[in-house]
Amino acid sequence: AQLCGVGHPDMRGFVRVEEGAAFATWQAALPTFAKQRTAAAADPLARGRELAQSKACAGCHTIDGGTGVGPTWKGLFGKQENLEGGGTVQVDEAFLREFIRNPTSRDIKGFPNVMPPVPLTDEELDALVAYIKAQR
Repeated sequence: AQLCGVGHPDMRGFVRVEEGAAFATWQAALPTFAKQRTAAAADPLARGRELAQSKACAGCHTIDGGTGVGPTWKGLFGKQENLEGGGTVQVDEAFLREFIRNPTSRDIKGFPNVMPPVPLTDEELDALVAYIKAQR
């Protein structure tokens, strides 16, 4: 789903598949990893930031006002966005939730309509929306 650059095909690695119990034992032996995951799960903003990376949102959306394939998240929440073909939309929680769930439902003027559907649980969507809201 992602291309890291021109050297991407040269990246090699090994995958080891473990049964659930063996994986849990291995994961428990990594206290730093476990603490980071637990902290992210408890903090919606940390979880939202983690999701923006793991779901590749950060590949198209910036948080610093910079130009990307999609609108920057800096100052996005509460903003009026122009739609292709006319009209505007208020970027509120309802809009973000609908747009993330169904990105082809509306075309934001000036941006190609290329966002793929992003599979998220309700809890993940809550965290991602909280993270977007926090980018002021």
